[in-house]
Amino acid sequence: MLINQPGAEFLYNGITYRIGGKIVGSDQSEYAGLIGSILEIRDGDDKETENDTPDIYCSFDPPALPADIAELEAVFSDLYNEKKTLHDICFDMVIMAPEMLIVPEQSRKTVKVYAVSEDWAANGDTGHSSGIYSDPLEARAKLNEALKNEIDSGCISDWINSPEYRTEVSAHSYEGWLDGSYCESHYAVSVKAYDVSLTPSVIGDVGRAYMDMSRYEDFASQVEEWEEVGALSEETYQCFLADKRIPDMIEKGLSDTYWECYWESVSETAHVLLREYSAQNAHSDTENGR
Repeated sequence: MLINQPGAEFLYNGITYRIGGKIVGSDQSEYAGLIGSILEIRDGDDKETENDTPDIYCSFDPPALPADIAELEAVFSDLYNEKKTLHDICFDMVIMAPEMLIVPEQSRKTVKVYAVSEDWAANGDTGHSSGIYSDPLEARAKLNEALKNEIDSGCISDWINSPEYRTEVSAHSYEGWLDGSYCESHYAVSVKAYDVSLTPSVIGDVGRAYMDMSRYEDFASQVEEWEEVGALSEETYQCFLADKRIPDMIEKGLSDTYWECYWESVSETAHVLLREYSAQNAHSDTENGR
């Protein structure tokens, strides 16, 4: 199978690759972090390689940041055991395996994060800072803490009684400045929500962290009524519940029966769905006169 018509799509392992679509090199590739596009996809008898997976031909844009240029040159110099510069590296018709690519436009799980940003100019000093929070309440608390510090002992405390002091306030932001001297004398703080797309590796990290947290909770639930626990001091008991070995010890203690049941369920699910899709395929072949 050869696919090279602009806009044509190819589905592989749940990800849709589109000719002309934007891609980014993953950390499984020498082109990690580079942006590019898909030129052609070959699979089956049309492949020109012996790769087990489809061949995805891509064009990449060379990096512009000097640090990234130096890093890429080092990667390829190490790969070929000789000095390589940017001009020696191929960026067109590069054959990539699916796992070497990130597809930004692919539908993914997203989460909201909350950015608290401060911007200021006061007493000859200027600056900007920001922090990212997953909990909107934590972000709001940080905004209030930052603003209170400025009102109590920061630049706002110097300006607030001045007749030139002006403010603009909303439910998610505060900005204050001296009229006629904004560039030299202002302070602003705000909270903004952003949707962040999660890559499979990040989802995996979050999933593992959630599994560990669940095992801590199950462990605490299991031992809370044990008589032996009552003999521990409160401090020792809390250390007992927070022992870092708990998740791994539970994981290692799971019996073969647990995993047999798990894989049996996986197999049964696969058989049920395969029967459904086989029936659909047979119906489609009948309609097409095959």
